[in-house]
Amino acid sequence: MNRTIRALDPHAFARGTIAASKRHLAQSVALAAVVAALNAAIGAPTIHLVGIGMIGAALVAYNLVRIRNAKRGLQSAEAGRAFVRDQRQSHLVRGKLYLVVSPLLIVATAIGLVREQPSVPVAAWLGFVACAAFLAHGWVWWVRALRRVRSWHAAEPSPQD
Repeated sequence: MNRTIRALDPHAFARGTIAASKRHLAQSVALAAVVAALNAAIGAPTIHLVGIGMIGAALVAYNLVRIRNAKRGLQSAEAGRAFVRDQRQSHLVRGKLYLVVSPLLIVATAIGLVREQPSVPVAAWLGFVACAAFLAHGWVWWVRALRRVRSWHAAEPSPQD
């Protein structure tokens, strides 16, 4: 594993975060719309649609906060270094939470599906498999990301800053 420390240009990092957050925001809205449409098409209860909407709204709010924080990081050299430091800490915490919670969510859902009486329809199992695959993909992504994130630190300002 590469243990080198990577000095990040705080302003480039903030600009990259803004661009990535805008993409993630658009993808979150699109994904929530598709999932809501599919649930509406199969006649899912209204509470499912409300839950999907709440998750979508949370993802939008999260990305708007990241964009706001990144823009603040562009205001000065010290704000940029603070942004890199805060993003590193945020990624470490979120990544570790995901690595612990996602397998528990998969196991708990599987137990619930198995114990359900009468047995759940095949569509529910297909939805579970799709969600489990999505969470597994995220798990692999976070393992790789945490390796990278541990090496982040803000570059010291150059003499002309």
